Amino acid sequence: MNTDAPVVIVGASVAGVRTAQSLRRLMPDQTIVLIDPDRDAPYDKPPLSKEYLKIGSESVKLDLIGPEGLDVELRTGVAAVGLDAVAQLVQLCDGSTIPYSTVVIATGSAPRPFPWRGDGTIRTLEDAERVRAALDAGGPLVVVGAGVIGMEVAATARSRNVDVTVVDVMPTPLLRMAGEHVGGIVRAAHESHGVTFALGSSVAEVSGGPGEWQVVLDDDRVLEAAVLLVGTGVSPKTEWLQDSQILLDDGVLCDDYCRAITDEAPTGLPSVYAVGDVSRPRRDGVHQRLENWTNAAEQAAVVAHNIADPASRRTYQPVEYCWSDQYDLQLQVVGRPVGAPARSLSEGDRTAVVYENSGIVSAVVTLRWPRAAMAARRALIKKTAVDEFVESKVFQNSTYAEAATLRS
Repeated sequence: MNTDAPVVIVGASVAGVRTAQSLRRLMPDQTIVLIDPDRDAPYDKPPLSKEYLKIGSESVKLDLIGPEGLDVELRTGVAAVGLDAVAQLVQLCDGSTIPYSTVVIATGSAPRPFPWRGDGTIRTLEDAERVRAALDAGGPLVVVGAGVIGMEVAATARSRNVDVTVVDVMPTPLLRMAGEHVGGIVRAAHESHGVTFALGSSVAEVSGGPGEWQVVLDDDRVLEAAVLLVGTGVSPKTEWLQDSQILLDDGVLCDDYCRAITDEAPTGLPSVYAVGDVSRPRRDGVHQRLENWTNAAEQAAVVAHNIADPASRRTYQPVEYCWSDQYDLQLQVVGRPVGAPARSLSEGDRTAVVYENSGIVSAVVTLRWPRAAMAARRALIKKTAVDEFVESKVFQNSTYAEAATLRS
């Protein structure tokens, strides 16, 4: 093991930056190198699909580093193209190599391929600038994909009085993130703001070009668009690791401590970690990959601790959490909503939808109710029974519907 070499972090989004910052606090004398192909990195990405697209958004802050700074060797505009886990080298696109004592894979994810041309998706600052310029030119917007990015862009575009149509093969927006019940509430909110939906539909063909797209759906409807945005999901960036012997399956397969595994090292390589969207650590015997900002930040702290103090390594046991701001909805999701919800609680314009597994709270989706989301996080950690959760103080003035009502 090359203990004199730097810690190399490949990827300067939230996972990579938070890992670097935690490492600097824990290892003040350690040389840290942070690599990213994006020349603008590092910056915060959640605002790109919201505030950054609004009129007069030039002053929106994308700072990801914060007041503590980033005391590392930052190399942007250069991509990692290979990893030699035996020689402990990261190979770069310019032909050079960087030796490492430990490497952290934080390359994140990339948009899934779209068979036709469009104005793109929003994953980078350059993407957001291009879409903002297209919206400045005016004209209708067609969004393919009713996931988080698509719905946030739709809401932002409506704030600019741009006509919006959202296309998705699913019957409900945000189905994967928030479940069918809340997805229906979100759809109604968007429709009240003038968004048109083409759900249960797929794109059959795209023609034209920027400013004059024609989007043909599988039912022969034709949508005219000045801007065509695609948000059909992402895949982990692992192509550069194909020859590394690291096991890849919808991300980098890791052990309970977020160390990458190989056939020869099924318990994890001591000098290779993965963090963020690209990481698929083992949890309760099952490999799980999470795609959200909170996971990247919290996992980064665990990875940094395990690098700095391997004698007291920590397993990564996240409570899943993500959020989205659309109009005034303030959507928060704790856990993973699967199946039909057990209860729906309401108080004024606030809603909390509760999911259960064997009578225990497994997920909660809230709208305009941050206090309920905080209570939900505690409930998942403590494995609280659904009845105890809905009878807690936070819901003392609320009314609720049983599961049978929600399914009807």
